[in-house]
Amino acid sequence: MNTEFTPFPSALSYPSHLHSIFNNMSKSSQNARSVVIAVDPAFSQSPHIIQWALENFLRKGDDVDLVTCLSVDAPSDATDLGIDFIYVGEMLAKQEDDLGKQAVKGLDTLAGPLLKAGVSKRLLKGTEEPGDLLVKYVNGAQVSTLIIGNRNLSFFNRIFVGSVADACVHMVHCPVLVVKSPEE
Repeated sequence: MNTEFTPFPSALSYPSHLHSIFNNMSKSSQNARSVVIAVDPAFSQSPHIIQWALENFLRKGDDVDLVTCLSVDAPSDATDLGIDFIYVGEMLAKQEDDLGKQAVKGLDTLAGPLLKAGVSKRLLKGTEEPGDLLVKYVNGAQVSTLIIGNRNLSFFNRIFVGSVADACVHMVHCPVLVVKSPEE
């Protein structure tokens, strides 16, 4: 069977009215991207998430935010816990301050490999679930990509405990990269 092969022309041609569109596309792809890397400093796989992002995704000039969420909930009824309601405010403020210091210290440790990329660190505080805090931040900041880890929860744990990665995949208005742990 004799089959003829016609090579592609050396320069592809397209209509002149599309020149500006293609030129703008190539310029915008060179612009810096806004990337959020969401980590939990207490999660053992957080360094792997950052290393993966450095090796596989981040480019020079990207605007990178390293983010963790701090969700502080007040006890529904402190008197049931035997705590005088006068001291509840002080107790919660101290708890939030202690947790905030731990989270910032953890972010500082994790940010080491990203310092050359010009990373900024953010601690998101609120009474909402961490997934909701992260979704609000990412959607409000108009981020181009979110990179997040996965705790490899079972189906039932994802339903009852909840998964921040699942919440972000479904509610964030940008691409979400879920970095799997290395043992998978």
